[in-house]
This record gives sequence, C-alpha cells and structure tokens, in this order.
Amino acid sequence: MSDNKILDCGKQVFVQEAKALQQIADGLDEQFELVVQALHQCAGRVVVSGIGKSAVIAQNLQAA
Repeated sequence: MSDNKILDCGKQVFVQEAKALQQIADGLDEQFELVVQALHQCAGRVVVSGIGKSAVIAQNLQAA
C-alpha cells in the first residue's frame, strides 16, 4: 500500500469516527443525565462486566 493510500485511509477512518461521535452526541437526551446522576449517587459499588470490547470498557471505567 502506498503512503498516500495509507494516509487517505487514515483520514477516512477519523472522519467516519467523528461522524459517529457526532451522531451519539446528537442522540443524548435527558435519559443520559438521569443515568449519570443515578451512577453518581450510588453509595456502594457499581458492577460492570463484559467480554471483548465491553470488557476493555469495563476495565477503563474501573480505572477511572
């Protein structure tokens, strides 16, 4: 693969990811705020589990 194709492909990936993030942001509503508030108000622990990418996300949440 030539350098130009690699660069073009990389740019395309970032443009697609940016569009996906914008769609997620546009879809946020009051429910998102309610979920964040409920998690923040938990007095104990919140258990998060997963397999594959969701496991990586769970580990990142745990580390935060």
